[in-house]
Amino acid sequence: MATSPVILSVVIEAAAGRERELAAMLSKLVGPTRSEPGCLGYELNSSQEKSGTFLFYEKFASQAALDDHIKSPHFQSFLKQREANDPVATMTVTRWATLA
Repeated sequence: MATSPVILSVVIEAAAGRERELAAMLSKLVGPTRSEPGCLGYELNSSQEKSGTFLFYEKFASQAALDDHIKSPHFQSFLKQREANDPVATMTVTRWATLA
């Protein structure tokens, strides 16, 4: 039985005045995540229409690969930064499936 990839879109809006700080935090996730064995795609985008709004397009080979990403040192560091002084106003995660 083949494992389906996990595809996510994550829309993150910065708290007022914290746009640059959040952009820097999110940018630090890109390189290490792309190096993870189960990462098939990890793209960070910024809105051209709404400053301080970011979109991650994420594709992992399996749920286990996504779980490994969440446990990774760089992602855990990001979560700890958020706990200390969160620059995120809102975040919406949507899970997608590839159509044949």
